[in-house]
Amino acid sequence: MVEIIGINASIGILPGAPYGAVTGGVIGIFSSIVSGGDPAKGGLLGAVTGGILGGVIGGIEAQQLGGNLWIGYRVSQGMLIESVSSLEGLTPVSNSIDEVKNVYNENFKDLVKADITFYKIKEGANAGSLDGLGFKGYNVDAIGNITGPKGKVLGVTRSSIWKHGDNYKILFASGAFSSKEQLSYVLVHELGHVNISKAGLSSIASQKIVQGAHKLIDNVGHQAIQKMTYKFLQTNGWLNLNIIGQATKEVLDNWMLPDVNGTVYNAIKMLGNVKIK
Repeated sequence: MVEIIGINASIGILPGAPYGAVTGGVIGIFSSIVSGGDPAKGGLLGAVTGGILGGVIGGIEAQQLGGNLWIGYRVSQGMLIESVSSLEGLTPVSNSIDEVKNVYNENFKDLVKADITFYKIKEGANAGSLDGLGFKGYNVDAIGNITGPKGKVLGVTRSSIWKHGDNYKILFASGAFSSKEQLSYVLVHELGHVNISKAGLSSIASQKIVQGAHKLIDNVGHQAIQKMTYKFLQTNGWLNLNIIGQATKEVLDNWMLPDVNGTVYNAIKMLGNVKIK
């Protein structure tokens, strides 16, 4: 899959300024030609004006979408390895990224409608930082385990710097391929992050939960995602796999059900109704 489809406005002051300058310059040249003016002067004026507006608008949108004001960077979100996130599934899958694509295309594609590139770290690959792929703060070992700022994860999602995050990268750890059930569970969690970003709710989702909450529910977004994935497990009859059902129910009862953000949850709740084929 390609990484960027279409032309999207970039977010952040620094990416937004050159985008605006190029766009403004082109418009200025054509406007001058049509009106009989000097194309060079029109292009220069358009570039300056567009650059300023692009930077200002890019900065505003970065803040609204939960990105860095200057560069538009949004923190990658991962699924921590805990009893709540671990399933003992019975359906084997090959250790291949094609399995992810198959599950996505057969079950989720019409509900997400985003340009997503899926990645899996090859076992035996060199251990080290994943910053080069855009997953800042994440590292991988030689057998495909991924560790982030808060511990080991089964998957992690990165939004693009483009407006509303129309482009995504989702990276899967080797543990996500232990069964089709586990892979589907990791995938629906990460797709929750995608839909939240697409809805322009990253800023709200990144808000911290009160101190003392379960570490899997560290922010508003993960709170909503845990509720959605619990429904997903119910839909597929997977609550009895390992201790997942009781562990998840305790998390929900203690930290989530009374005060889930309705706007964020509404952006992802349809994923919880998916019955895996």
